[in-house]
Amino acid sequence: MKISKIIFYSNDGRAVFSEPLVSTPLKIKGEYELKNLISEAKNTKLKVDGVEVERERSSELADVVKGLSLDVKKVSENPIELKVTPDIDKPVKNIQDFVEAFNSYIDYNKFLTKTVKVEKPGQTSKLRESGLFVGDMSIVRLENTVKYTVNGAYPSRAEKPFKLLSQIGVSTGKINASWDTIKEGKLVIDEQVLRTAIADNPEGIRMFFGSDTDGDNKVNEGMAYKLVTALKPYISFGKNIIKTKMELEDTSIRLTNERIKRKEEHLKQYESKLRKKFGAMERSVSGSKSQQQWMNQQMGGSKE
Repeated sequence: MKISKIIFYSNDGRAVFSEPLVSTPLKIKGEYELKNLISEAKNTKLKVDGVEVERERSSELADVVKGLSLDVKKVSENPIELKVTPDIDKPVKNIQDFVEAFNSYIDYNKFLTKTVKVEKPGQTSKLRESGLFVGDMSIVRLENTVKYTVNGAYPSRAEKPFKLLSQIGVSTGKINASWDTIKEGKLVIDEQVLRTAIADNPEGIRMFFGSDTDGDNKVNEGMAYKLVTALKPYISFGKNIIKTKMELEDTSIRLTNERIKRKEEHLKQYESKLRKKFGAMERSVSGSKSQQQWMNQQMGGSKE
């Protein structure tokens, strides 16, 4: 049999071939063997920094150089130099997004828990300006937990560890900032310090946010890990503190509405009772006056 044409179909209209092999299978003793072998399949071999590495495939080699995925296309007689530079813009953007979300939370929490001073007792018009959750301990505990976790110190196994968020250029205020600014708790970024920290020590940055300190290949430390862990009871799927709090508030509102309804029914019944008593009293007084007038007439007395 002579092959005159081989047609390949590709969904995206593009095909890439590397070391193609055309063979003729022959059935011998129940097995297929290759005839006219052009190139025998072999493992991929390469040297990285003088260390020989062998793999069964040539693409998506993600375990050769940490953080890189290699595709080996052909044999090279000369050494290939790879220069890897970190993408600083992406982690900077991620940290900026986190700081923006954190500051938005601080503003919203302040709105929900703000207190308003009154000039004298009983000035209810001012009290209406207070936050909806003023004095709510669940909200207060959440705020304290978030602030403590974000500004806490964390262990790291990095060669040059970062242990505080302020060490990478993110803090609650610059040096000599006013106490009001620091007390507010919002985060500010010194972008130059942050970029320098990422460029000079990316491993230290990574381990600050999440690291394995006990050697089990599972993240168990770091600011981001601890923050997510601390927030799980509040935002986890199903029953959580916020949802439970909302259900309790809904129950409290329902019970209060039921009490109001019972009070209104009681007041209506009491009003009806008073009206009946007042009507009976009016009839009694009217009868007494009529009897008094009759007696006066009988006795020839005054009609007054």
